[in-house]
Amino acid sequence: MNRLTLATIVAVAASFFAYFALLVYCDLWRPEDSGFAADYSGNRMVITRVIPNSPAERAGLRPHDVVTTADGKTIRKVVVAKGPLVSVVVS
Repeated sequence: MNRLTLATIVAVAASFFAYFALLVYCDLWRPEDSGFAADYSGNRMVITRVIPNSPAERAGLRPHDVVTTADGKTIRKVVVAKGPLVSVVVS
């Protein structure tokens, strides 16, 4: 077995193990679900359900709350947060 073949085998094996480690990491430490369900109508979001002990409950959201802005932006359609929301205006 020459050096190039051995280096290729090592590179493929290292890539496999790195990918596997990433999968295990993501499975063990995935982001927590926001913990609420909502109905989107007009330019607002109405909270329909809040899961106990969820980030939404800890933030003070309750069923029937009307959310008009998220992170300073008016809600115009379904909000898909790409991380934790910094601020939410509830009326």
